[in-house]
Parts: sequence; C-alpha cells; structure tokens
Amino acid sequence: MRTSLIAASVVLIGATAMAAPATQAGTKPAAKPAATHAMAKAAHATGTVEKFDAATKTLTVKHDGKDMQFVIADTASLLRGKEKIDTAALGTATGQMAKIEYTTMGATKTAERVELSAAAAKPAAKKKNG
Repeated sequence: MRTSLIAASVVLIGATAMAAPATQAGTKPAAKPAATHAMAKAAHATGTVEKFDAATKTLTVKHDGKDMQFVIADTASLLRGKEKIDTAALGTATGQMAKIEYTTMGATKTAERVELSAAAAKPAAKKKNG
C-alpha cells in the first residue's frame, strides 16, 4: 500500500513538473503589443451630411468645402438630437448638420460618435373651413 502511494505521488509530481511552462534564466517575457487606440489620433469635425454608403458603412460629410469620409465604428454612438439611432438612419440624413468625433489611423478616419442635428418639426396641417 505504501509503495503504491509513493508511486502515485511521484507520477503526480512528475506530471505537474512537465505541465509547468519552461522558462530560461535571463529571458524576459514577450512584450505586449501596444494598444491600437493609443496610436490613433482623436479629432472632431462638423459639416453637412452628403451621403451614407451602408455597404461600406462610410459617411461622407462636407466640411469647409471639402468632402471627408468616415467609417462608422461598430461601437459608434449615433444620435439625432438626443435620440439614439442606428446606421440605417444615416441613409436619410442627407443635408443635416453632423458633429463627428473620430480617430485617425493612417488615412482611415473612424467615427466613434456621430451627432445629427435634431429633425425639424413639421408644421401642423391647416384645417380647411367650409
């Protein structure tokens, strides 16, 4: 009984030692890659919505007479006034003013937040007398 208990202990200790990660003295762990957001530059723009391409999720805004294109991030906050909207609503926003918070990585501008001007209230229909 004692022999089998010792043998089982040796097997367990050996298996644990084999499963432990092998490290060499003097080696450093691999450096973690820098976060993508840390390298991206944050900026903002204001302009008039020209168009939205739903297939590529690209919003084109005219800013200071020039077209700027923004890719809408999957996690972007989209608002019309104080109301949350989805990307489909950007397709009907042509001509509206927009404030865009975005990050730039290379030549790509990624919109993190898009605020459209609140929709103008439609005037009430006049009643006909008579």
